[in-house]
Amino acid sequence: MKKPKICIVEDDLFYANILKNEILKNNLGKVESFNSGESFLENMNINTDIVLLDYNLGSMFGMEILKKIKLINSEAKVIMISGHNNESSVVVRSFKNGAYAYLEKDKSTLKNLKTLIDISYSKEKDNLRYLI
Repeated sequence: MKKPKICIVEDDLFYANILKNEILKNNLGKVESFNSGESFLENMNINTDIVLLDYNLGSMFGMEILKKIKLINSEAKVIMISGHNNESSVVVRSFKNGAYAYLEKDKSTLKNLKTLIDISYSKEKDNLRYLI
């Protein structure tokens, strides 16, 4: 099976490297990292399968980027990642704007990341959305 193209959009370079290393260690797909929403949007293309998108980026909020991603590639599965600890308004807005899943930045993030990437790239689960 073809491995997905995964893009990480995270302004915390240390955290972005943790996510990237986890993806590579588990052979989950081809991965590319961006430290700003602007740089990601300039380089995004229709071949992006999964986007791990930080909610709170420096100059742009993840919600703005999420909307633009969906205009460029409506098929891309966007997994919002946030330290807002399930703040309901953030979660609801994420899903309303097309997020596929919402993942908290906590001690279980890496464990849940593999599951979410596997599920989001599985064709038979296309219509499910997840909150972890």
